[in-house]
Amino acid sequence: FAGTVTALRVFGSTLSTALHSTWLYHQQERTARLLQVAQNARSSFLGNMSHELRTPLNGVMAISEELTREVASAGKLQSHCLTDLLDIGCSSEGLLRLITGVS
Repeated sequence: FAGTVTALRVFGSTLSTALHSTWLYHQQERTARLLQVAQNARSSFLGNMSHELRTPLNGVMAISEELTREVASAGKLQSHCLTDLLDIGCSSEGLLRLITGVS
């Protein structure tokens, strides 16, 4: 009888460990799926935001370049205006590099 009780205790302990391991495995699988969903959402968000930021930024850069050419060739505005336009262009290019690096 004592041997049966010992065997049942060992069996119960082994079964408990197996059930806990199975539960942990399923939790890990669920977590991995949730992380993949989050990663996909992140990638989609960054791709969309990158596009939404690039579009107006490219317009700002084009206008800045054109105004810089006109101001430089006409010489009508003071030098601080040309400096400001060049700053806008450089800042726009820097932002575009940052956006490209994130996405």
